[in-house]
Parts: sequence; C-alpha cells; structure tokens
Amino acid sequence: MSSSSSSDKPEWPPILLVDDESFVLDVQKRIVQRCGFPCLTAASAEDAVTTLREHPEVELIVLDAILPDARGVDLFDSLKRIKPRVKVIVCTGLTQDGPGRDICQAGADDFLPKPFTAEAFMDRVKAVLGAPVES
Repeated sequence: MSSSSSSDKPEWPPILLVDDESFVLDVQKRIVQRCGFPCLTAASAEDAVTTLREHPEVELIVLDAILPDARGVDLFDSLKRIKPRVKVIVCTGLTQDGPGRDICQAGADDFLPKPFTAEAFMDRVKAVLGAPVES
C-alpha cells in the first residue's frame, strides 16, 4: 500500500514528447529521464492522440509545431479536447512567428526554440510543471 521510496524526489506524472524527428525525441527523452521525470514519446499526431488517450495521467506535452500528419495547432486542439488541463510547451526550430505562434495564441503554456540546451529544456519543463528549478 505504501508507495514511498528511498528517494526524496517527488513522483511526477509522465511527460509526453511529440516530435517526428527520432533524434530529437531521443535527446529529449534522455534529458527528461536523467532529471528523474518519466516520459512517453510519439512520432506523429496520430500517435500523440492515441498515447494521451491511453495515458490520461500525462500532465505536460512537449509538442513540435510541425508534424507530417497534422498542423501543430490542429493537434494542439485535439489534445486539449482529450485533456483540457494538460500543459503544453511548443518546441520548434522555426521562429515564434510561424506555426509556433498559432499554438501559443491557442493557449500553449510556453515556447522553446530549437536548438536548445538540456538546461534550458528542463528549466521550461520544470517551470510549467511547477517543479523546483535548480539555480
């Protein structure tokens, strides 16, 4: 019945990472897991929708603004219909004036330009989740 562990770190819900570039997903996954956060990955809009439906415990999605099978803003809307309170960080190599802007205007919680450092990535993730950010 007890779910305590020897670690003082809180248990966080999984983060859903959505990007069609396998290299980017791998880098994000390694960063997130190294910092003690569980994660799930999706390489397409269809996978993202399915994964969120199957894992309603997800509290944060890191979303690429452009995917081959959907516009980022359309996927954002679909994900918000499934879980209206899920937090979303838009992560794109494009400027914030393009598709990323549309998602931000639709209600995304933050914007992270690619390329990013591991520190910048996790600072944004922790800030959006309300986790302590180490200085």
